[in-house]
Formats: sequence, structure tokens, C-alpha cells
Amino acid sequence: GVLSPLLFNFYISKLPQPPEAVSITSYADHCTILTSGNGIDGMCSKVNNYLSDLSRFLTARNLQFSPKKFTATIFTNWTKEYRLELNIAVEGVKIPTVNNPKILGVT
Repeated sequence: GVLSPLLFNFYISKLPQPPEAVSITSYADHCTILTSGNGIDGMCSKVNNYLSDLSRFLTARNLQFSPKKFTATIFTNWTKEYRLELNIAVEGVKIPTVNNPKILGVT
């Protein structure tokens, strides 16, 4: 409804700060978590840790993630890495790796 974006922005303004080399962007009622670095395992670990922090934050406010709406994408020049399955999960649900993510319904 009309209040959804307003309520979303209210909660987003209170989110825990992401760790170094991780950022979060939001638009309307969608969020994107970004990271960059040289080691994929390390980047996945940072994202997983931040997702755990966010999950605890939401649970404390009687809110929850919708993992079925999550995807993970790697942007790289290396063809070998482009085909990797990223090891990212939220609340025990493995997040699928996709090569062409949809953000706000746009490919």
C-alpha cells in the first residue's frame, strides 16, 4: 500500500552499519548489498556475516527476510569466476547465484 515505502524507509534508517568493504543501497522497498575485493570466499563471508546481523536486527523488531526474493551475482572479468556458485545464505536458506539479476523488476 501507500504506507509500505514510508515504513520501509523508517526501518532502513535504523539498520546496523555494514562492515568495511560492504555497503547497502535501497530504493523504494528494495535493498541491495554490495561488496568488492580480491577473494570471493572473503567477500561471501562478509556478506553472510552482515546478513546475520540484519536478520537479528529484523527479528528483534518482529520482522523477517523473504529469502525467496534474494539472489547473488558476481561481476568479474574472469570467465572462470563468472560461473561460480556463491556461498551466500540467509537464515539457513542458500541464495541462488544468477548472472543477470533483476533489481526492482528490471534486468
